[in-house]
Amino acid sequence: MKWLKMFIVLIGISFATQRSVHAAFVKGQNWADRVVEYTSRIQSYGLPGCTEGQLMDPNTEWWILGPPDSDVDGDGDAWTVDESDESIDRDSLAGWKGGGELNKDQEFVVAFDTGLEDYLDDNDLVIRLYSGYKGKASVWASVDGVDYIQLGEIVGQDGGLPGVPGMLADVYFDFEGRFEDTVQYIKLTRMTNGSDTGMFFDAIGSAVVMEPDSYDGGPDSCEQIHRYGWDLESDIVSDCTIDEQDYEAFHESFGLCNDPQDPACAAAFDGLGSAPSSCHGVWQSGLGLSADLNQDCYVDMNDLKILVDQWFEYNESGTCCYRMSAN
Repeated sequence: MKWLKMFIVLIGISFATQRSVHAAFVKGQNWADRVVEYTSRIQSYGLPGCTEGQLMDPNTEWWILGPPDSDVDGDGDAWTVDESDESIDRDSLAGWKGGGELNKDQEFVVAFDTGLEDYLDDNDLVIRLYSGYKGKASVWASVDGVDYIQLGEIVGQDGGLPGVPGMLADVYFDFEGRFEDTVQYIKLTRMTNGSDTGMFFDAIGSAVVMEPDSYDGGPDSCEQIHRYGWDLESDIVSDCTIDEQDYEAFHESFGLCNDPQDPACAAAFDGLGSAPSSCHGVWQSGLGLSADLNQDCYVDMNDLKILVDQWFEYNESGTCCYRMSAN
């Protein structure tokens, strides 16, 4: 491990300590960055069978942001998780329950820092959700957050998807040349009320996966890799080469933490006003530490192992660290 000792004495460089997992593109798809409006009864569902979920507030707006993250085991069911694992955050969806007058007339609006493009012949927007079979919502898009155009509706199906509570479905929409500029806002509005009309949303983003135009190891290729969110975890400084600069950035952050459930990490949120309630929320809110490579809200030896493993696998021969993988 002589190389580690060598890197410790390198000239220090100042790096940003936070990075966002949801801002702009992640693995080539552009996901919602901010919740800008929501009505009073937008909530998480909580555990299956719960009579009440937690109502959304500024501390929990991250529920709807970022890429899909509610299907822990990849079987399409947002409710099948290991109940014994307390680290699993169940509040990674938001929407409205079925029921009476209390929950009617709900809606929310998400915004994109990088607008959604109209790709003409392709679907442009994807929404992942689950729904009761009587659920129905209208989908609206806007370039300025003032004037909205209705894209269509999401309708639950009896025995189909969406329509089975807990079972996720992807619903697609085409902008069809109706916008002169990029779409910055998407609004979801409830249309039905009563039993079996609940809808809960996991992610809202671009239907098109963006890849770099070409890859030749040059600076233009690296810029596109970073822009479209194809960086490897260990490329902390986003220069497409995992090397001593990434180690120096890691070394400067070693020992830091921002786990909101750990009082020892509370200083990370000084002056923030409100902090996410979980480590998952920290990352969805864009407050993750760049050197926290495994995204557990602690910069420690587990992250160093990832850095070392990716160093030799991806950069030993001087090649760049771009790989087309959804994992």
